[in-house]
Amino acid sequence: MLKKLDHIGIAVDNLDISIKKYEQITGKKPGEKEVVAAHKVATAFFP
Repeated sequence: MLKKLDHIGIAVDNLDISIKKYEQITGKKPGEKEVVAAHKVATAFFP
């Protein structure tokens, strides 16, 4: 049984556009943006 959920990852084609859409829907801005060069990805964390 799942007792705790730490985070969920969602892959998108364009992070900046997705951030804007998320902000419009929820009214919340990302807490942190990070580029993970080793995995060739950019990430954004939302509250």
